[in-house]
Amino acid sequence: MSKITSGALLIATGVLHCAVGLVMGWEPTVAIVADGVVAAVGDDDMARNAIFWFQFGGVMMVLLGALMREVERRSLPLPQWLGWSLVGLGLGGGLCMPASGFWLVVPQGLWLLHRRRLGAR
Repeated sequence: MSKITSGALLIATGVLHCAVGLVMGWEPTVAIVADGVVAAVGDDDMARNAIFWFQFGGVMMVLLGALMREVERRSLPLPQWLGWSLVGLGLGGGLCMPASGFWLVVPQGLWLLHRRRLGAR
């Protein structure tokens, strides 16, 4: 049985997401830091809003992946609905934004479902 867990895959995706966001959103990130971070993301600057939510999404992926990895470490099965949710989110996001990383989430959801079907944790 493969040692590659669904949680580890989602953590890697979240880290990659944050790294890409840092590179692609360097200027608004520097501007947020230069303005002291607190209240530095207002409604009037779409670049700052976009990079904030991009990075927030990456951190949320890491947190969910860490939770998934903890469940897997305890030899408990991840819920089937989570696999289908990842597939749906990946497909929905990928269809809305074809040139994006949403497509990476589809095989991760399928991997979770596959491992669950085989009884792997």
